[in-house]
Amino acid sequence: MRNNFEIVLEEWKRFKFPEIIPRYIEPKISRDIVAIIGPRRVGKTYLLLHLAKKFLREFPRDNVVYLNSDDERIGKDFEKFFQNYYEIFSPRKEKKIVLFLDEIQLVKNWAGWLRTLHNQGKYHLFVAGSSSKLLSKEIATSLRGRYISYLLLPFSFKEFLGIKNKELREVLPEDRGRIMKYLREYIEFGGFPEVILEKNEFEKRKKLKTLYETIFYRDIVERFKIRNYETAKNVLEILLSNYSSKITISKLNRFLNSAGIKIAKKTLWRYIQYFEDAFSIFLLSSHTFSKRKQILLPRKIYSVDTGLSLFLSGKKDKGRLIENIVFLEILRRGEKELFEVSYFRDNFEVDFVLKQGTRIKQLIQVCYDIEDFSTREREIKGLLKASKELKCKNLLCITWDYEGVEAIERKKIKFLPLWKWLLNFK
Repeated sequence: MRNNFEIVLEEWKRFKFPEIIPRYIEPKISRDIVAIIGPRRVGKTYLLLHLAKKFLREFPRDNVVYLNSDDERIGKDFEKFFQNYYEIFSPRKEKKIVLFLDEIQLVKNWAGWLRTLHNQGKYHLFVAGSSSKLLSKEIATSLRGRYISYLLLPFSFKEFLGIKNKELREVLPEDRGRIMKYLREYIEFGGFPEVILEKNEFEKRKKLKTLYETIFYRDIVERFKIRNYETAKNVLEILLSNYSSKITISKLNRFLNSAGIKIAKKTLWRYIQYFEDAFSIFLLSSHTFSKRKQILLPRKIYSVDTGLSLFLSGKKDKGRLIENIVFLEILRRGEKELFEVSYFRDNFEVDFVLKQGTRIKQLIQVCYDIEDFSTREREIKGLLKASKELKCKNLLCITWDYEGVEAIERKKIKFLPLWKWLLNFK
C-alpha cells in the first residue's frame, strides 16, 4: 500500500502546470540556496511552479521536483521524502536535481536539512515560505551565507494589468483612458492576487478583511506569541492607516496614550519590529552619512498594500497613496538594480533617494498636484537643495497627470505621470 509521500510524488509526476503570469523577479539557477521571502498570499507558490516549468526545458522531468510541506497528507520528515523520491523517480546522474520546497518552515529542522543538501552538491535548491516563519534574518542566521534571497511583493501595476486584461500587457499611450481606470482600481484595492481576481467590490473588501486578519493572527500574534493582541492590533491599524507619514516612537507613544491605549515605549518598538518582520509595514530611514544620527531621525512608514490601508482607514489621501505606490515599486525595481532607498530631509524634503554603491543614482519627488503653486515651490526646492548637497543631477518628479522637462537653476527636472513611470514609459 502506498504511503502519502508516494501519492504526492506520483501526483507531481502527472502535474499539469496552470497558466502562470511571470512576476517581476526571475530567480536563476545558483550554487547557493535561492530563498523567496515576502508577505503571505502574494504568489510564492505560483512563482516556484513558474520556475519549475521553465527549468524543465533544460532538466529531465525526473530531475525537477516540487514539494509543498503544507500538504496535510504528508509528514514533515525529509528522510521519508527522499527515500520515496528515489523509488518513484529516476533522475539522471549527470544532471543535478532541481528541488522546490514550499512552506519549508513546516519541516522539522528545515535549516539543518538545507545545509546538508547544499553541502552534498547534488541539488539546486529553491525554497519559499510564509513570512511568519521564513524571514531573511532567520535564513541569514541559519544558513550562514549559503543563500540568495528575493523579495516578492503584491502585484505591480504592470502585473495587475496582465491579470485584468491580457491585451494591455503591451500598453500603448492611446490606451490611457483604460489605464487610468485600472490605476484607480489598483490604488483602491491593491495588488494581492486574490483581491485582483474578484470582480465585485464588496467581495474585494471581504478578501482584504480576511487577508488582514490572517496576516495579523498567523504571521504576528502566533509567531511572536503576543498576549496583548488587542493593543498590538490597534497599533498596527494606526500604522497602516498613516501610510507615507513620518513617525517617531515618542510621538506615537504619546498619541496612543492620549487615545487611551497604554503601552510602554519598549513594547511599542518591539511590536513595530514584529510588523516589519512580517512584511505588513516598511520603515524608511533618512539619508545621512552618520549612522548614529540616522537612528535618531524620524522614519517614514509605508504599507505593504494600499488596498489594506484603505480598507482599514478609509483615508483617501491621493498624494500619500501614490507615494506609497511609488515606494513599493522602488522596492520591486531594487530587486533587479540593487540600489538602496532612503528619504532626504533638511529644510525641505525629497521623498526618495536611490543610492547605488557610493553613488546617488536618482532623486525622486512624488506630488499629486504639481500645478498648485505652493506645492510646486516646495517640491522643486527640495529637489534642487538635495541635488546640490548630494551631487545628483538625475531629478524626477512623479505626478498624477503632468508631464514635461523643465530647466530650473541650471538643473533639469523631469515630470512624469504615475502611470507612465509604473509602466516604464519614458
